[in-house]
Amino acid sequence: DIFIKESAQRLLIKVENPCEENLDFNETHFGVGIRSVIYTTNKYEGMYDFTAKNGVFSAKISLNLM
Repeated sequence: DIFIKESAQRLLIKVENPCEENLDFNETHFGVGIRSVIYTTNKYEGMYDFTAKNGVFSAKISLNLM
């Protein structure tokens, strides 16, 4: 699932997809996709949050549009 919204000079993005039930990730285990999100988020002075619960991986991203 993908949710995208522009709000108060920010672009908000939320992406969810199925994952392994016991997914464990940290900075040493990030794949290319997460590393790309982190790079882009930092470039646009944004914020990100990654979670994995109950078999669902969620990435929440907020990018500064100014």
